[in-house]
Amino acid sequence: MATTDIDTPTTEVLHPPRSAGEELEELWAFTHDERVAAMYAGELTQRQCFAWARRAPADVPLLEGEFWFIAITTPEVCEASER
Repeated sequence: MATTDIDTPTTEVLHPPRSAGEELEELWAFTHDERVAAMYAGELTQRQCFAWARRAPADVPLLEGEFWFIAITTPEVCEASER
């Protein structure tokens, strides 16, 4: 088991942050359906979502006319889902 000093969060030791390049490589290795499922499951990073929207905006699901990953965080959508 790895030891850490008091200032190093355990999660960073067990799962070091991925580089931007690694995140995007992972994203483009997915099929379209895998990207959509990962987005809905909250498994894509913000960087990955925005890269996908830049590269293939027509492929990103929409919610009320906005990219789903953005719209789902708005107060209007959150309040509507509570009703």
